[in-house]
Amino acid sequence: MKKISSNLVSYTALVVAVAAVVCCGYCKKTPKIGLLNNQQVFEQADVFRQLNAEQEKYVNAMLARRAEDEKMLQGELSKLQNQIKASPAGESAFTKEIIAFREKVAAYNLKYRQQQALIAHAGNVARQQVEPFIQETLADMGNDGYTIIMPKSATYYSKPCADATEDFIARLNKKEITVAFPDPALFLKAAAPQNNPVAAQKPAEAPKAAAAQKPAEAPKAAAAQKPAEAPKAAPAEKK
Repeated sequence: MKKISSNLVSYTALVVAVAAVVCCGYCKKTPKIGLLNNQQVFEQADVFRQLNAEQEKYVNAMLARRAEDEKMLQGELSKLQNQIKASPAGESAFTKEIIAFREKVAAYNLKYRQQQALIAHAGNVARQQVEPFIQETLADMGNDGYTIIMPKSATYYSKPCADATEDFIARLNKKEITVAFPDPALFLKAAAPQNNPVAAQKPAEAPKAAAAQKPAEAPKAAAAQKPAEAPKAAPAEKK
């Protein structure tokens, strides 16, 4: 019995040891298959942090201008509503003014939607300049033993040791990358009429992002900003 028990203990220890060796062997092999967390790259790599900060400056400036315009529009609305209330004829006497005000609100909404699209397009153009460095980094990783590098989002399950995101970011950060964020106004249609402040060229389609990755989204503050609705005029007073 003692001999059998001793054998069982030895067998158990052997199984544990073999499992440990297999696990370690697996983890040593998995770096050849590198998985990249795209969102992590666009949020943490130095060059993308810089571009995200530049894009946020344009977004914040746009939101500040929009807040001023909305304040101005609210003042005009209050004035128009007071005039309607003071008029015996009510809304019927201010039909043209109401239509003009609603058209003005629509024009401002269009202008800021275009500006938001131009800022996003400028961000895509800027990030496209990083593509050669991304390809160069991927090639470096291939030379160092990686055989396949793919987006982590394309897998259903993977061992933690297959994640190559930190390695990729570290390698990309070591490269000297100088990228200029273009002024979104440069993408406005050159031939747009000078008397039409909202006439602008539709942004050209952004080039495909590097390594089929989606560019970091523009700060949520701009996306969350709802267009100002055309206010309803005060109801006409009953005679």
